[in-house]
Amino acid sequence: MMSLDLRTIVFIHLLVTLLSTLVITQLWLQNRSRVQGSGYWAADYALQALALVLVGLRGVIPDWLSIVVGNSVGLLGAALAYVGLCRFAGLATWGTQNYLLVAVFSVIHSYFAVIQPDLTARNINVASTLAIICGQCAYVALRRGPHVMLRESRVVGAVFLGYVVVSLARVVRYLYVPLETQDYFKAGGFESLAMTGLLLLAVLLTFAVALMYNGRILHDLRAQEEKFSKAFHSSPYGVLLSRISDGCILEANEGFFKMIGSTAREVLGRSALDLGLWLDPEERKRLIADVKEGKPVHQRQLQFCRKSGEPFAALLSSDLVPVGGEACLVSSIDDITERQRIDAALAEQLNELKRWYVASQGREGRVVELKREVNALLAEQQRPARYPAAADER
Repeated sequence: MMSLDLRTIVFIHLLVTLLSTLVITQLWLQNRSRVQGSGYWAADYALQALALVLVGLRGVIPDWLSIVVGNSVGLLGAALAYVGLCRFAGLATWGTQNYLLVAVFSVIHSYFAVIQPDLTARNINVASTLAIICGQCAYVALRRGPHVMLRESRVVGAVFLGYVVVSLARVVRYLYVPLETQDYFKAGGFESLAMTGLLLLAVLLTFAVALMYNGRILHDLRAQEEKFSKAFHSSPYGVLLSRISDGCILEANEGFFKMIGSTAREVLGRSALDLGLWLDPEERKRLIADVKEGKPVHQRQLQFCRKSGEPFAALLSSDLVPVGGEACLVSSIDDITERQRIDAALAEQLNELKRWYVASQGREGRVVELKREVNALLAEQQRPARYPAAADER
């Protein structure tokens, strides 16, 4: 059977890894604040690309650099992928055991590369170490993450199981059929087949990771939308979402419908101007101008109209939100008609109390004056004062 060219496979693997690095790095830059762990994946792909460069330059650069450093860098990248997967799953770990494993690997690889060159032992060392790390990744992706994460990472876990299967197959093969050469690029058809399998798995892993992160982002967006929807529809105030361009009401809550005395069928798809909601349409123009200029619109007192034509006072708060690429306005309207009526009644009662107080104060003063006049008349008659304390009263 004609064997595949290992150097060509490594070169293709390098090109694929470089492209994957760009994809994963872009994913990290766009979503690093939303999803944890993507930075570790970007570092993993970068290290895998560096490892393939060092392996591909075997015979051009020193063997220790290509064999020991190259393979150690690749396995270090796998260890970082494990940390990234754990962070994605919400597991607090640095993967210290894998760093120690890579250190032990490097010592063993150095021995079989420099002191006692043995390609078979090196291949077993690489394959067994990779199997251990990928096995941990598969376990996290399939078993340890929360329920939501399991749905998103199922494909990633399956790909890592594929890495484990290929790596264990290499271990078993070389335990029973040692290589007769020390030149890796002449390792034969089985190694070419194994590397082709790893290449395909690398392509699948890139797609799986991208799908996993996009799935998490979509899940988070749906959760945020659900929270917004609950807050929107359960608010005791009237809340509505309208386009700025034409004022068309896209969504409104039950509080708004009750406030203006209309139904959803009568309101949605129509503008506030068509509904006659604004008592003074010029107020809407001023509101839109302020919002576009970035001026805060918070509890601005305005006059609106109900479906019956009855005017009512309300406090309006509005802000810009993009919806489907269009500028929209989310507004909260607090009907203060009843509040104003109560405030006016309280103010009238307070004024009445003030009037009574002033009147009572006047009567008390007049009584004191009368007492003093009686005392003065009695004094003219040289008689004792009837109200001795009146002189001290104020």
